[in-house]
Amino acid sequence: RFLAICGVILVHVSLISESSIFISDSIAGLGRFGVQLFFAISGSTIYISYNNLYTNHSHPLYAFYVRRLFRIIPLFVLMGLYYSTKSEYSFLNIISPTSGLDPRLINAISGGWSIWNEIYFYLLFPLYFTLRNSVKAIFIFALVCLILTNVIHFRLFDLGTSRQMADFDYLNIFNQIISFIIGVELMAKNTRNMAVFLITYFLFGIGIKVFYFQKFLFVSDFGSSFYLSILSFIVILLIKLISYLSIKYSAFCSSLIISIFSKIGQITYTSYMIHFIIIDLVKDFNIFDYGTEINFLIISMTTFSLSYLLKPLTEEHFARLGYYLGEQKMLRRK
Repeated sequence: RFLAICGVILVHVSLISESSIFISDSIAGLGRFGVQLFFAISGSTIYISYNNLYTNHSHPLYAFYVRRLFRIIPLFVLMGLYYSTKSEYSFLNIISPTSGLDPRLINAISGGWSIWNEIYFYLLFPLYFTLRNSVKAIFIFALVCLILTNVIHFRLFDLGTSRQMADFDYLNIFNQIISFIIGVELMAKNTRNMAVFLITYFLFGIGIKVFYFQKFLFVSDFGSSFYLSILSFIVILLIKLISYLSIKYSAFCSSLIISIFSKIGQITYTSYMIHFIIIDLVKDFNIFDYGTEINFLIISMTTFSLSYLLKPLTEEHFARLGYYLGEQKMLRRK
């Protein structure tokens, strides 16, 4: 999570920086793939949580939804309220449950596309959990997701501008879901299910690109499912590498610096949401510009410090409430 949030902040900082010393825009741009790392980590976390509830809770579905939604919705609603003061869209439009499926609204909250995808994946996960013991069911699930994302690629509906639709080609939940699935199956240690999703997305995506979108072959617009399969495979390798290094250098992993990184990794949701606001303030008021590297250090440290202070209000309080409500139903059953 620490690596992922640093990558995301870096790419956004580079967009407002006029110069850099050694981090070029192309290198900084790689930070945007931190979102796929976030998705994989989220998938792993959800698998652990739901599998535990499924085994030990009398109402696992209820407890899962209450805990997850209380974990993510309150801060997202607050961000919707903030961005509604700066947007042409109303607050109710911005936080409507269908906004993550609307190219015009998916980023009405800065960075909101990834949170919408998280929310939709939470809603779909219990269904996926029941299907994942069957290779045929997994293949059909992947195929349905691919069909739905290609409804967007082929412009069978067109809700936004050409730029918004091009972004939506890549950002939509049916495209991005492979990164969540990879995280789930990594934690479940199910190589078969990972292979089904990776191969299906890659072959189907290559076919669509070659036969229908040849001039977009090397970009993520129009048929980018093969692109996401490659990114997801890279995420697997990265997580495996980190796991290997953490075992090999276990003594270093207990050091203060790794402990700090770990603490920062626990506040990434708040950090992700507020770093956009901090960057906007720096840009709008031209507060400073010391180049990408110095800007990154200032903005990331400001983001992490504020997030540490805000997390009890933005996340922990609501997470405890969600846990309490989830447990109350089991206690009543007892």
